[in-house]
Amino acid sequence: CYFCGLYWFSNTSCSVDSQFPVQIIPRRAVVRYGDNVSADCKSSVLHEGMGWEASEGAVPMTKNQNLITWRVPELTEWDIKPVCYINSKRCNNNQCEIELPVTVFKTPDSVFISTVNHRGPMMEGQQYELQCEYWCEAELDLGAEGPQPHPTNSSNPLSIAVYYKPKHSNSTETIIQDDKVMLDCTVKANPAPTYTWDHLKEKNSSSVLKSSALSPGNYTCTATNTLGRDSKVFIVKGQF
Repeated sequence: CYFCGLYWFSNTSCSVDSQFPVQIIPRRAVVRYGDNVSADCKSSVLHEGMGWEASEGAVPMTKNQNLITWRVPELTEWDIKPVCYINSKRCNNNQCEIELPVTVFKTPDSVFISTVNHRGPMMEGQQYELQCEYWCEAELDLGAEGPQPHPTNSSNPLSIAVYYKPKHSNSTETIIQDDKVMLDCTVKANPAPTYTWDHLKEKNSSSVLKSSALSPGNYTCTATNTLGRDSKVFIVKGQF
């Protein structure tokens, strides 16, 4: 399956707690590639200027506000690191800054499933490698801030033709002659098998025979396809 990458960047220059003079709401942003995103930065102290530094949506320094918003109407940059800062004597080196962790995600354009290095029917008893299971679903778990339910994309079901040889459930069966009793040699197999009978006066390729048309004795039916064959013996007994 094809899965797109996820990017999560987080690098805050100082710890965030109730005493820290700058807060970002929300603390983490999760945005689909190409969608809009925004976050507020709030100062709880007097300052000499605050702003947002970012490769997209930067906000120039302002001295007259305690809340400024970083906003990008169409985010197309994977590795973006917006940082809010304030200039204040309450900060080390007269500046405090905090980075907004941003996760930019994109669901797969398509999801597919197929076999690896193989074409055509599969053979019973052989091992094959699939790129996924019988269907494949891609899911992005982006945490509590991400979309709920999680974004998913699924493939169509994979249809596989499995070839297998004939195999009867038992090798012998005793039949009492009767107009309603049949010798049934039908067996499941793929490709469909052909049938041959031994000890018949004439060749017959049917998988079913009437017992009343046969003399008492043993009749062997063999089912054959390209993968193998399996025989079953019918013991026909007359009515007493």
